[in-house]
Amino acid sequence: VHWKQACHAFVYAKTDQKLFGVYPLRYLVAMQMRFDGTIGFPGGFIDTGESALVAMNREFNEEFGGGHVVFERPDYFRTYIDPRKRLCLHLFVTEIDEVKFL
Repeated sequence: VHWKQACHAFVYAKTDQKLFGVYPLRYLVAMQMRFDGTIGFPGGFIDTGESALVAMNREFNEEFGGGHVVFERPDYFRTYIDPRKRLCLHLFVTEIDEVKFL
């Protein structure tokens, strides 16, 4: 049985903003409502013949629009393997400027 591969991104920005004008924040984190109704990191499945890096850039641009983030090789963080689901998940992590984040 064929294994599936996916990629997801943890994109964050440092901030000194306050939530509701009261609670100090340290970071802003990019998350989205997923297809199954849960909140998660942006990403998705890797197409046949596509590298994890190319897929990560494609998925992030599809979900957030172009121009926010361009992932590069140093942004690769780790690969997780789930043998039960036959899933290989590649995680990318990058920090961006708060202005670019908003």
